Amino acid sequence: MHLFARLRAELDASAAPHHQQAALRAHLAAAEPADAAWALYLLAGGRTRRSLAPAALLRIARQASGLPGWLFDACHATVGEVAQTVALVWPDPPPAAAEGQGDRTEARAAPGLAVWMDERLPRLREQTEPEQQATLCRWWNELDLDGRLLLNRLVAGGLRPGVSPGLLQQAVAAHAGLDPTLVAQRLARHLQGPGRRPAAADLIALLAPPPAACAPTGQPYAFEAFPVLTPADTEAPDTRLGAPADWRADGTHDGLPVQVVRRAGQVWIWSPAQALVTTHHPDVAGQAMQLPDGTVLSGELLVWRPGAPAPESALLLQPRTRRPPGRRLLEQAPAMVLVHDLLELDGLDRRAQPLQQRLAALERLALPATWRRSAPIRFEHWAGLQQQRMDLRRHGMTGLLLRRGHPSAGDGPGRTWPADPMRATAVLVHAQADASGLTDCSFAVWSHRPTTSEQVRVVLEQIERREPAAPGALQLVTVAKVTEGLDEVRRREIQRVVKATTLERFGPVRSVRPGLVAELGFESIGPSARHRSGLAVAGARLLRLCGERSLLDLDTLDDLRALAGPGMD
Repeated sequence: MHLFARLRAELDASAAPHHQQAALRAHLAAAEPADAAWALYLLAGGRTRRSLAPAALLRIARQASGLPGWLFDACHATVGEVAQTVALVWPDPPPAAAEGQGDRTEARAAPGLAVWMDERLPRLREQTEPEQQATLCRWWNELDLDGRLLLNRLVAGGLRPGVSPGLLQQAVAAHAGLDPTLVAQRLARHLQGPGRRPAAADLIALLAPPPAACAPTGQPYAFEAFPVLTPADTEAPDTRLGAPADWRADGTHDGLPVQVVRRAGQVWIWSPAQALVTTHHPDVAGQAMQLPDGTVLSGELLVWRPGAPAPESALLLQPRTRRPPGRRLLEQAPAMVLVHDLLELDGLDRRAQPLQQRLAALERLALPATWRRSAPIRFEHWAGLQQQRMDLRRHGMTGLLLRRGHPSAGDGPGRTWPADPMRATAVLVHAQADASGLTDCSFAVWSHRPTTSEQVRVVLEQIERREPAAPGALQLVTVAKVTEGLDEVRRREIQRVVKATTLERFGPVRSVRPGLVAELGFESIGPSARHRSGLAVAGARLLRLCGERSLLDLDTLDDLRALAGPGMD
């Protein structure tokens, strides 16, 4: 348990990929196989059944801590998270009593993560609340701060992976000397199925070298990274890029770039981070079984219903990233693939062939009924393409993919030409900081448009009095949390405003009096049942602070729905 708690603390302490990968490799080298199997399961996003509701955990700790109720509640209000509050208020055990204190060899003598997950936590669920309180107090007395925090999150079901899937795969691959894509396939097979109980045998199978006679079947090709056109490219395209006739332009959307691999009677779907996402898109995997064996396609995962002129926001697919979808989600947001290229056919790598030849073969290939081939955007000169780029958003596109399409032009690198971002005017309502300073800001727009300054004043007074808005009344609704675009000058200005206008504190979060207006940019806006605004945004970034604008200039929810276009009715 202490080894995994130490690992989680190291992962939380640094976001640097090389630090996180080193910590993961050290843990795999030190942990027992059964403990490492459970660690990888949890880090890969494996779900566990919680033993107690967070409210019950908080109530038990409040009663057992010995602190005055008002002081415990003040600590909880300052920290915010139940698990962290309980871990912090509980006193550390004497050095000799703490589980696994000291080096990693000593840590092995204490109950490992597998014992906790397979034996201790399941028994906790079966106990009465007085028994649970006695058990938890005993465990808290065994563990240091990192161990208590981990235990509380496991008990209350609030443990997050803490590391990206791609980095986890790379760390396991480096530890075992395997290809990361093979690791991704094995993780899905051994540690990511529903209802899994990881065991030492799963880790052994995960890290085993591949049989010498067995060629890899499901691995994708390297994803091609197309550079973005520079200002110099767009100012003198004929000089920098050459003749327009040598290029093919395709519209891109806000979908997930994927490679669909159909080999050996199976289907694998890969993301650019070399993450295997097949289980998150069973509808697409089923459709891909119609492709001939030995086929690899690259494209975008989208929600594009038959007969619709444009795809809906790819944010509709976001719930699939949290868990494999159920029948209802598959019906609400059916996925398909917009195919951009043919990488393999009849088991032969086609990437060395000219683009025109590959696309001609793609035209002859029978695709699943709901899939589409990318249609080229016709242009005779660069100025005409620039004009068409200005209208991309109206057609549900987020940019252009430029590839050399004429055989005489050679392949060379392709280019991407993003569309201008969607723009909205919003006001700062929350800011969050850590020890290094400001980390993110939340912005809001009007529920509907105010007509007078008096209406604005009434809303601000309600906010200052902490009064909830009446249903249907004019109010500010949070629509975006922004981390991009916070350069040093903007950070200083926002921090100055936050310091002067803070209304409430929730741990590291500050609620401020609305007044600082900003222009935000978005890549995509879509419907969401999880957000109070009814909207979810992607690629939110701060474009500029607008000191010259007032709260009457803010956009409304209807303005953002209009920006989203198709699929928001």
